[in-house]
Amino acid sequence: MKPLVLVVDDDPDMLILLNDLLTHEGYRVVTAQSGSQAMIALGEQKPQAMVLDIMMADRNGVEVLELIRWNPQYTELPVVCISAMQISSQSREFLENFAQGIVDKAHLEDLLLKLQQLLPAHQ
Repeated sequence: MKPLVLVVDDDPDMLILLNDLLTHEGYRVVTAQSGSQAMIALGEQKPQAMVLDIMMADRNGVEVLELIRWNPQYTELPVVCISAMQISSQSREFLENFAQGIVDKAHLEDLLLKLQQLLPAHQ
């Protein structure tokens, strides 16, 4: 079975783009438009990896990542963070310690490479 990736972004157009991109690469995709929805989807869908936007309105990606890493059930979940904005040095340090990568939204090919390293699409 193809790996399931949870994609979290509050931009509907980015969700569509990422869904299409990852599906084309052989992944199954479930999406969430907020940090709160992401936490629900984690429990319901049991993804093998997460793509997490850093800048979101209700809970930003750093807050979501903190919640995930505090929960023993998700400490090993591979998380790749994405952002179109400059990330503060404090947030970047946290992300580098608790996520498996940080990718600029302008370079989604880097996201694909990172996911392929973490979770081959054709298992």
